[in-house]
Amino acid sequence: MPDRQSILHHGLGIVPDLDAHTYNMMEKYRVGDYMFGLPISTDGTSVLIALKLYLRPFIVARAMTIDRLAIEVTTAVANYTTGTAAFTNGSDQVVGTLTVFAASHVGARIKNDTDGEYHYIKSVEDATHLTLTATYSSTGGAAAAYTINHIARLGVYADNGSISPGALVKDYGVVSLSSVAIVAASADQQLTKGINWLAAVIVGEAIVRIHLFSWSPLNGTVSYLMRYYSACGHYEKGNVGTTPLADPCVSGLTACYSSAVGIVARLKSLD
Repeated sequence: MPDRQSILHHGLGIVPDLDAHTYNMMEKYRVGDYMFGLPISTDGTSVLIALKLYLRPFIVARAMTIDRLAIEVTTAVANYTTGTAAFTNGSDQVVGTLTVFAASHVGARIKNDTDGEYHYIKSVEDATHLTLTATYSSTGGAAAAYTINHIARLGVYADNGSISPGALVKDYGVVSLSSVAIVAASADQQLTKGINWLAAVIVGEAIVRIHLFSWSPLNGTVSYLMRYYSACGHYEKGNVGTTPLADPCVSGLTACYSSAVGIVARLKSLD
């Protein structure tokens, strides 16, 4: 049985170090295509753990610019609007009336419907009190209609040279999980040849598309029949929150065999 290190080096030798005599399908994407970044063995759906950071390897076989990151929501999380809530300019406290704020709201975003500006929820003290991650910057005022919206934060990390996420390339911001749809965050970003890492943090019990790789630079083959060959196909880290992604990537990542969040990137140009 080959050891993990030999498989790992074998994979790296093949994929990023292409030359004129090597054909690779990952050099032949069309503009406008959504790219998996790795060959997929199978897909499915899953409820993901809230506030956990998921990182999947993404091979860039030649320099390119992407303009979107996307995930597919297959079962949505409805916006929460029960009761009314009072926001105060300059305060991080929100006081509800006839609300049932819950732990599942931590990490989501909330707005006073009149002001229309979202802020992030840091903690829930009880059914009628919660704390924001920053002081409320809009007008606020007496109790009024409000919306709590569950989200996913998406982004890209560079590799640190040891097949692990390193410096943050771009935080793409958040997408809403309130509709069954392919939801995307938009921004142009050039990626250089090699390994990158697509990141997602999910808030709420949305069910999203997941992928199981048929090959990964972390471990060679990770299909259901062959995953005993090596260690993992992606990384995870719990309790990271949905405020901007850390730069560099957080430490203490866990290597995982399981299917990865189906984050895909859309090609804008081959550079």
